[in-house]
Amino acid sequence: IRNVRERYLMAEGLPAVLLKNAAQTLLQQQQSLQELCRSAPLEEKSRQEITTYLENFFAEIQREQNRR
Repeated sequence: IRNVRERYLMAEGLPAVLLKNAAQTLLQQQQSLQELCRSAPLEEKSRQEITTYLENFFAEIQREQNRR
């Protein structure tokens, strides 16, 4: 990992079903998590960066779910 924003899944040895369930749980909470970040008492630029990071994260989860 080259920087703190690079994603790395540390799931070696975890059953695939647990990962799938975790992904589904996160996707179900996507809107709530994004709203929480948008309402955080941060500067607009920081909120925007966090929101973009989350959007990319959820897109990545969705792509992975569609592959299976």
